[in-house]
Amino acid sequence: MALVLNRRRHPVCYIPPELLVKIFINCLPCDPCPNGDEAPLNISSVCSTWRQIAISTQQLWSHIFITDRPNCHYISIVETWISRSLNYGFSFTLRWCPVNPQYEKKVRQMIDLLVEHCGTWREVAFTLPMSYASPLMSVIPTETPILEKLAVHSAGHMSLAVYSIDEFFSNSLPSLTHMSFQAHTTFAPHNCPLRLENLCSLSLLMADPFTVMDILSRSPRLEDATIHVDYGKESFPGSRLPKEHVSLACLHFLRLAATLGQLDADGGGLGEFLEKLHLPVVKTLFLGYKSTRCDRNENNTFPWKQFVDLLCRSNSNLQNLEILGIGDCGVVGPSLIPGFLAAVPDLKYLGVSGSPFSSSAIYTLIQHLSLPSNRCLRFTPSLESFSILSFFSPDETRGSRLLNTIVDQLECWTPLDIRPPLLILGHRLFESYSLPSESRVEIITYDNWKAQHKHDLFKDTWGAQSL
Repeated sequence: MALVLNRRRHPVCYIPPELLVKIFINCLPCDPCPNGDEAPLNISSVCSTWRQIAISTQQLWSHIFITDRPNCHYISIVETWISRSLNYGFSFTLRWCPVNPQYEKKVRQMIDLLVEHCGTWREVAFTLPMSYASPLMSVIPTETPILEKLAVHSAGHMSLAVYSIDEFFSNSLPSLTHMSFQAHTTFAPHNCPLRLENLCSLSLLMADPFTVMDILSRSPRLEDATIHVDYGKESFPGSRLPKEHVSLACLHFLRLAATLGQLDADGGGLGEFLEKLHLPVVKTLFLGYKSTRCDRNENNTFPWKQFVDLLCRSNSNLQNLEILGIGDCGVVGPSLIPGFLAAVPDLKYLGVSGSPFSSSAIYTLIQHLSLPSNRCLRFTPSLESFSILSFFSPDETRGSRLLNTIVDQLECWTPLDIRPPLLILGHRLFESYSLPSESRVEIITYDNWKAQHKHDLFKDTWGAQSL
């Protein structure tokens, strides 16, 4: 016999409104596009009671994802969302690039509507051509008093357009906690003492090094930073780094990428940048660098001395360090290894690539990472994982021999009751290497390692793209 459901007596009818609100909010998608099959629109279409609760719940209408769907009536939709979000504040993600001339008027009307309500902005992210982004940027910070998160992406990966926020330091942004600029960006004026007091997450990928340092110096509570300093240009007229060290007393996580160039060959550049930093509490540091110069000038290298000095000066409990070099940036010799490891005694994870590290340097590295013996001292007794992405060697056979040596040393120098550090290999190395069946050393691919640590070492930064 068929079961007849009495709607009046169904348990869902007795759910308290305050619990329904929590359920509705948890139904929201991460990127809430206006879609009748998703919350909040589908929720408000179930019955009059649910519709009343949904419409009166400001948080349900406080965030919208706008993308290039030409047939979507965004103007009326955004007006509805803003009117229902009321005092909660309004957040939006806008991705429309390139803008088809056919829809130019429609896009500009939508941007004008967003600007009209800029006083309600909380979390804002947009990817637009510069001409369309300018009206949005023109109201920051003077007319965005409750702005909490801001992300600006350039229109195209190689876009050379400069995104300018001329009055960024003219007004305080007391609520701003996250800021991400993945675009060639200028900030002005630099001589204003205003600070970003509550900024805890920063991503700057195409700003000049002096702008990067200026913003770092204004961010006393910064906890997580992803930055790219580009010295590929010949010069930065009129730009100067601060005379004093910039101490980032709350920074725990730093991804630093650098493009080396003429200034590095002239004795300035990245080395001078590193000399100004002080990182007393940093726990995780990812370092990547490449060279734009083709000549083999001995000065056209990564400034290892300044880097090691930074580690020693900071004296932090650094636990995770990864170094990736691309191009002809010089080779780290074995003589530099002991001083480098002495500066990081608490490492749990160390990753290197073969571009900057010679084979002899990697062998020396393994020697000093090993347990104490009559011949060497272990500098990093807490090490749990060691990764090699590639070797500085054109000979694959030579690379396999070096891997065998590394595994043998780890076996010999690790007591039977202690597990050797996990060995993490780049995909090509992993595919070409066969671990002896009786070995106690465990190996894993770098991709699998990243997947295992996507919530800590390789966590996503709000608004940031990969370096």
